[in-house]
Amino acid sequence: MVSPPAPLPIQLQPIEEESGLGFILRVFCANGLSITSGRQQLGIKNWRSLTPEDVLVLSLITQTPPDWLTLRLMIRSTALPEHFQYCGHTFRSQAAKPNMGAKVCPDCVREKRWCHRAWILPGAVACPIHVRCLIATCNRCGRTITWGRPAVDVCTCGSYLSDSDGNLSGRNRHAIAWSEWLDTRLRQPTLTDADSEGLVPRLLDHLTIDGATAVVCAFGIRNHPSSTLSPNDIRNLSCDFLVQVVERGLARLWSIDDRPQDARRLSECVHAPILERLRRNGVSTSDRNSASLLLNFTANRSHPSNGGRYSRGQLDLFDQR
Repeated sequence: MVSPPAPLPIQLQPIEEESGLGFILRVFCANGLSITSGRQQLGIKNWRSLTPEDVLVLSLITQTPPDWLTLRLMIRSTALPEHFQYCGHTFRSQAAKPNMGAKVCPDCVREKRWCHRAWILPGAVACPIHVRCLIATCNRCGRTITWGRPAVDVCTCGSYLSDSDGNLSGRNRHAIAWSEWLDTRLRQPTLTDADSEGLVPRLLDHLTIDGATAVVCAFGIRNHPSSTLSPNDIRNLSCDFLVQVVERGLARLWSIDDRPQDARRLSECVHAPILERLRRNGVSTSDRNSASLLLNFTANRSHPSNGGRYSRGQLDLFDQR
């Protein structure tokens, strides 16, 4: 019988708003381990395929309640393997990409030495506390920031993570509001219109984080109707460009707000393949219905249920979870 691993000599207290991977990185670094070597020693395959047994081992060595860790780690759903759970929310597989949200706010990691739970989200673009863009690459070496770095605030090249050009201006108010909304949604999975305080257009409040991110990207990724996009362009968006995507997407969505039929005038700017994927495999009925509704309008076709005219009750499609 294999003996359970012993707790690590140096224990740290988890922080309520910290991500699970960020906490594990802090604990491993405090004990002279990289997050990669620690994972290998524990026999964990990778951070995208965590099992309940893996979480129990991590809980044991860090002396952290397993429920706390389970909630804050991106864990594959047992019922739907193509879905992941994080902070009580469901995401499609693209949310758990290999580098899984190693973006940081350099000011936060310098001041606090921990990683916020919202940074791991694919749609996370900004820090509302420091009103600045998150960074995904090292300003010194230019390489992608990874979870394998030697400390929370240090790149694998040994340089402290910094960026002097990431401050957002008043023109980026949508990106800041979006970041606040993401954090609010992580705290309150069943957000209502009143809870969101008008941070984003009302139709997004009725979608999952995964679905809302897809809709914002679909409406914002094209800066011009003639823009061409390849799958690689979408997979490899820089943080700076993602800020622009969120700004455009939310500005366009605010212009239609709860009038989806007005999306017709934006049809040439909408990237339909993102909505098509959401319609096929959105994680909630509300996500799939909203994608279908928006596709009907942005394809310049009359909505089949109403002869092309928008009825007051049509927004109820967004409410079906």
